[in-house]
Amino acid sequence: MNLIKLLIPVVYAQTDPIGTIQAPASIVTGPSDIYKIFNSVVNLLVVVAGIWFLVQIILAGFNYITGAGDSNKTGEAMKKITDSVIGLVVVAAAFIITYIAGALFFGTGFNILQPTIKTITDF
Repeated sequence: MNLIKLLIPVVYAQTDPIGTIQAPASIVTGPSDIYKIFNSVVNLLVVVAGIWFLVQIILAGFNYITGAGDSNKTGEAMKKITDSVIGLVVVAAAFIITYIAGALFFGTGFNILQPTIKTITDF
């Protein structure tokens, strides 16, 4: 039996010569990071919608001014201005409704994107 033990080399399978590898800070590691990403995307989309509204209003105003009294061109420009304002109102209303829902259900506005469930000890 001792002769067999001499023939088997020592195996260091449980040692870790490299060490542990840490995940980079930029990688999503949990649900809270996903909420932050979603919150950032929503905020970015609101900003893009505002810029789009501004560009559309400027272009429609330019078309209205250069229409020179032509009822078709000024009518199209007024329709474009009306559509742009309606779009801005819809985006603003969605943002306000989100804030109100967050304030009602989670105590502060915009936390609807990062909800926390209160326990009995929190009251």
